[in-house]
Formats: sequence, structure tokens, C-alpha cells
Amino acid sequence: MQGKLIDLMDAEELCSVARFCDTKSGTWNLVSTAENPDAKDIIIHQCKFCPSGRLTAVTKEGERIEPYLPKEISLLQDPVTSKIGPLWIKGGIEVEDASGKCYPVRNRVTLCCCGRSENKPFCDATHVDDE
Repeated sequence: MQGKLIDLMDAEELCSVARFCDTKSGTWNLVSTAENPDAKDIIIHQCKFCPSGRLTAVTKEGERIEPYLPKEISLLQDPVTSKIGPLWIKGGIEVEDASGKCYPVRNRVTLCCCGRSENKPFCDATHVDDE
């Protein structure tokens, strides 16, 4: 998505509904309408905190802005529903499925823990609907 101050890469299929992109009128809205340089910092912040890596801020020169994340794996908890969410894979750890298929290495991704994702091994936020 092209913005006035900064561009946005959006890998929607990786979304785990962590909601970091919903603050301050939403990342997409900010990208498309922002003219104030402070908005650029908010967009970058929201993208850096997206645990699934769905959103990545990109400078007008084409440089991806990624946070430094050490190699580690942790569990996310959904703050709205208080449910256990996906595994958070950080720091460019390679993901390989049971059949040996390797996925492109990313700085951060979220993997399904509930077993119901339609986008396995990645989380698609199905856990939010768990009863």
C-alpha cells in the first residue's frame, strides 16, 4: 500500500489478530492519509509490534523497517479474550512442517496452537472463537 510518508507491506494471510494495528485510527488509514511526520512514527511502531509480521513499514526508498528480535519462541496470550494464542516465532527462525516443507524465513511469525487454523502452520486467529 502506497502512503504519503511511508509505504506498507501487508501479508494478510499471516494475521493472528493481535490488534496492534487497530490503535490511532488503524494502520491502513494512517498510511493512506497521514501527512504529519509524527504519524510516520506511529505507523512504524504499530508495524514493529505486529507479532505475526503481517504488517511491515517500508521507506519511500524501499527499505523494510523491521524490529531487532532475538531468536526465541514464546506463547502469546490474547489480551481481549484472555485466551492462549499462537506461538510467536522471532528472530528469523526457520519454520519447517512435518512433511519437511520449509517456509520463507521471516523476522517474526505466529504459528497455530489450537490446530484449527485454515492457514497452518500459521495462526489465522481461529483461537479467538474458541469456547
